Amino acid sequence: MASWSFIVGHHRNISKKSYSLGRCPRAWYNSAFKYIQRCSTFSDVQGVVPIAGMIDANTVQPDPDVSLPKSPEKSARVGTQAKKTGTKSKKVQNPAVRQIVFDSNEDRFPVAEQAMADPEVLDLLIESLSGSERRLRQFSAAAVAVVAASQPALLERYIPQIADALHRPEAQTRWEILEALTRIVALNPAVMDDNMEGVEASLYDEESGTARLGAVRFLTAYGALDGERSSRVWPLIDEAIQCYHGDAEFQDMLIAIIGYANGEIAKGVRKKLADRMRFDAQRSKGPLKRRAQQIVEICEA
Repeated sequence: MASWSFIVGHHRNISKKSYSLGRCPRAWYNSAFKYIQRCSTFSDVQGVVPIAGMIDANTVQPDPDVSLPKSPEKSARVGTQAKKTGTKSKKVQNPAVRQIVFDSNEDRFPVAEQAMADPEVLDLLIESLSGSERRLRQFSAAAVAVVAASQPALLERYIPQIADALHRPEAQTRWEILEALTRIVALNPAVMDDNMEGVEASLYDEESGTARLGAVRFLTAYGALDGERSSRVWPLIDEAIQCYHGDAEFQDMLIAIIGYANGEIAKGVRKKLADRMRFDAQRSKGPLKRRAQQIVEICEA
C-alpha cells in the first residue's frame, strides 16, 4: 500500500511521522488533514488527495502578506555625554525635558564636577532634591555633598532648598544633605535658624544611625559658631550624648563634640558639657575615655 507522510505539529515542536494508509488511525488522519488545510500551500484542498513524497517543513515558504513583529528598538537619548568615561549624566538639550541620568552612586563625582563648572547643571541638581523619584533624590543629595566638600560657596544661595530636602522620607537623602549643610552652614547660619525641624527629625531617627550621626555633626558645627547658637542646640546635643552613648556611631559623635567644644560656645554650655563628659573621662576605658578627657580639658581650659 502506498505510503503517506504527514507532518504532525505540536506547538513549536514539529516531528515527522509516516503511516501506512491502511493502518492510519482516524484521529491521525483528521489531524493531518486539518494541518494540510492550514498550510498556505494546500489551502485549496477540499478532500483527501494522495501526496507523493514527504512534506518538508523547511520547504514551506512564509506568507508574504504576513509580517513578523519586529523587536522594539531602544529609543535614543538626547543629551550631552559627560567628559569623564563611564558617567551617564547628561544635560538634555530640550529645556522642557531636563534630567539627570546615572547608573551608580559613583557617578556623583563626575556629576558634581559638571555642576561646579555649569550653573545650569547645579540648578538641575538642586531641583532634583525635591523630585518624585527616590533614587534620583538620593543621588542628587550625594552629588550636592561632593560639591559642598569642594566648593561650598557655590551652594550658599541654595541653602533653603537644600535644607528643605531634610524632610524627605528616605534616610540617605537626609544624611547626605546634613553632611552638605555641615560644610556650608557657616556661610549663612541665619538661614538655618528657622529650618531646624528637619535636623531634629533626623536626630531622633529610630532606624538610621547614620542620619543621627549626621544630625549631631550639623548641630555641633552650627552651635560652634557663637554663644547664642551653642545654647540653642545644647539640649539636643546633651540628649544625644545620653541616648546614643552605646551606639556604634557614638565615637564619631564625640569627634564632632570635640569640635563643638573648640568653638565659640557659651561659658554656661562649656561647663555643662564638661560635667556631662566627666563620668566617661574618669570611669570609661579606651577611645571613649580619651575623647571624654579631651572634651573636659578643652572646656575647663
